[in-house]
Amino acid sequence: MIFKIEQHKDLTFVSLFVLLTLLPFFLYLRGSLGVDESYFMVIGNSILHGSIPYKDYMDMKPPGIYYLFALTFSIFGKSFYAARAVLFLFNALSAVIIFLIGKKLWNKEAGMLSSILFLIGMLIPAYEGYFAMTEPFMVFFGLLGVLLFFKSEHWLYLIFCGILMGLSILFKQSGVLFLAAIFIFYLIKLWIPANRTKFYLKDSLKNLSLIICGFSIPILLVAFYFWSVGALNSFFYLSFLFAITEHYGRELVFDKQTIIALTYKFLSYSIVWLLSFVSIFIIVYALIKKEAKDIEIFTVIWFIISLYPLTIRTYGHYFIQIIPPACLLASISLIRIYPILSLKSIKESLSNANHLKIFAIICILLITLASIGAVCAGGYRLQKTRQIHFDEQLKTAEYIKSHTSSNEKILSLYYEPSIYFLSDRKSVTKWLTIHESVTNDTQVIQQIKENNVRYIICDFRLYKEESTQTRPIYAFILENYELEKSIGVFYIYRKKG
Repeated sequence: MIFKIEQHKDLTFVSLFVLLTLLPFFLYLRGSLGVDESYFMVIGNSILHGSIPYKDYMDMKPPGIYYLFALTFSIFGKSFYAARAVLFLFNALSAVIIFLIGKKLWNKEAGMLSSILFLIGMLIPAYEGYFAMTEPFMVFFGLLGVLLFFKSEHWLYLIFCGILMGLSILFKQSGVLFLAAIFIFYLIKLWIPANRTKFYLKDSLKNLSLIICGFSIPILLVAFYFWSVGALNSFFYLSFLFAITEHYGRELVFDKQTIIALTYKFLSYSIVWLLSFVSIFIIVYALIKKEAKDIEIFTVIWFIISLYPLTIRTYGHYFIQIIPPACLLASISLIRIYPILSLKSIKESLSNANHLKIFAIICILLITLASIGAVCAGGYRLQKTRQIHFDEQLKTAEYIKSHTSSNEKILSLYYEPSIYFLSDRKSVTKWLTIHESVTNDTQVIQQIKENNVRYIICDFRLYKEESTQTRPIYAFILENYELEKSIGVFYIYRKKG
């Protein structure tokens, strides 16, 4: 079987690629809307009706995702199916770029394998690649930048490399890690004595200058746009300063829950993580001996620096930025150990009692089974709950739509912007999630009064005991609103009188 696959590897690759590209359309196109993707879709749709991000709506993400969804909805109409379809398309395009990176810098087999591994990784429930969030788009532009960086035969390639990395950061702030990886790569290369020359320093500074110039172009253009609409200060503060000080400035707390979450996410793709660590060990050893290739050094740096967001939070989508370099590194290891995985090699190892090979085969088998087990368990749980929650979201939104006028404002408390998107009703506040880190209860209560809000939706049940111990807005709702209907996890409160 392995021989036949080897004989028809191009056809096998294309078949697997097409299958893995189409699979998310069947598994994930329909299902509950995530908090972040709902938020982005609401703002994206509002742009088509004249709203301006950071002025009419507040969020701590850069604006790329909002305008991408605005473009999507302008072409296909307001539909979360369209937003997710665009996500799956971008994931497939990212896989193509990974193939091109692997092929150019190693060989065709490495490109094929890393591309397939990436598509598999984006299907794994633990990494939340099915939600239309910022990371997959940020990764797409970053990958294009990496490809052009290693095609830098002409200075224009470096300019466009910088532009693409600038676009990457306009989808998520951690896109700057692509630029940081290049900077560190040039520094690490000084470890090799042959590079400690004036020519190398001059050439490196020139290349970095060109990349940084390109990097600044999309950011300056976007800054100019927000300046022209009077939202420059809030754009910079919310997209960068607020995110850095309040979000990326936090430290991860290693409690029991965090450790369990990390263990599950590691097990979900343990074969790739472990094989990538093997490649890192080999490349670092080669670097110490001053024998490592440039692409190997860069990919290790890229992998390590992409781990930074995990020092803040352990959400599944934070792994998406790490998956591309991990798949490239894992593919190198898999190609190296491929000979011992053939049926002929296994038979020879058993007949000759080659204990080392047998042990290696058993380890690979156990790791693979652990990954399959974790993925199947997570996939089953996800598919079982997503449709139920989506039905609850849809029924709640339909109830609100039928009991309110088209221009009436509502409040969804505290973490369910999906209700705004599905019901086509506007939020009473500029922040679509009423979290105490970004909103002030007193101001929210004042806005509720000023807009005469009749309906408030909570994704939890309010109790009097809770209201006196937590937040003022809970007490306000219980005092002025009564529970009218409950739909699954959603509780719909209507103004008294």
